[in-house]
Amino acid sequence: MRDAIASFIKKNVPVDSDGQLGRAAKRFGLIAAAGELATEFGVTGWERGQSTAAAAQCLARWKKTRGGDGKEPAEDRRAILHISRFIVQYGDSRFDELNEYGYPVALSVDAEGRPSGVRSAQRAMAGAKAPVLIASG
Repeated sequence: MRDAIASFIKKNVPVDSDGQLGRAAKRFGLIAAAGELATEFGVTGWERGQSTAAAAQCLARWKKTRGGDGKEPAEDRRAILHISRFIVQYGDSRFDELNEYGYPVALSVDAEGRPSGVRSAQRAMAGAKAPVLIASG
């Protein structure tokens, strides 16, 4: 069984692929190997190799749906795309230049670097929500 799975992975996954693709191929390889074993025992009525071909086709469809070239995690690409869209949509209107204390430059700060005044503190708190806005779209 392990050899069949390893063979499936070798045939369907490029060497420099991301681990996510390898893990998915391992699961599809298990399905292929189980199908071939069932065929060998006369359970399926399929020709030898049909299970492996079907699993390879499913893996190819999964890769196409996932997108990318299989060399980087899909989540990384989606995160970059999401942040890029956010920046294109809002430009710099949702970003403030920060001072060395991490507060927007336009705020007045006290001697210890904390925002001074109620309005300044509210603006600093709103600025802290920017990552949530980006994450939620």
